[in-house]
Amino acid sequence: MSDYEFDNALLLKLDELAARHDQLLEQMRDPAVATHPSRIIELNKEYAKLKRVVDPYRAYRNVLRELHESEEIMRDVTADPEFRQLAQDEVPALRQRTAQGAEQVKKSLVSGDDAAISSVIMEIRAGTGGNEASLFAGDLFDMYKRYCDHKGFTVELMSCSAGEVGGFKEVIL
Repeated sequence: MSDYEFDNALLLKLDELAARHDQLLEQMRDPAVATHPSRIIELNKEYAKLKRVVDPYRAYRNVLRELHESEEIMRDVTADPEFRQLAQDEVPALRQRTAQGAEQVKKSLVSGDDAAISSVIMEIRAGTGGNEASLFAGDLFDMYKRYCDHKGFTVELMSCSAGEVGGFKEVIL
């Protein structure tokens, strides 16, 4: 097995996920399901979760198929010599694209749950230390807010209790 191929058990599992992905799409297109908003939301969430894995997998399979076709043309002694040369010239690039596709599939399998995180609730409390602790909590809030702004995250202030001389006794964002 080369560095761009998976074992059969993993391929079977990925094929099952792709089939489930297609099944969910068909269910969402069903007019009977469209009348149940909660069911549509449930199906759409599962569909989106599978899409992160299925799309790279399908792209990988397409490039792998092209690679196998080109290698088959190269081995065919009855094929036109120019056609065989074109296939031979194409194989190194296809091997590289297949290896990159395999890496994308692996990343999607590993990071699938991480990508599902859409929000975080953070709570900062001033500990013991009186006014200095509340000032430090304010500094932490400012630091995290600037970080979120820099990364393009949306920050929503949910609750806060201001300190006596500035900062926060407690802030939830």
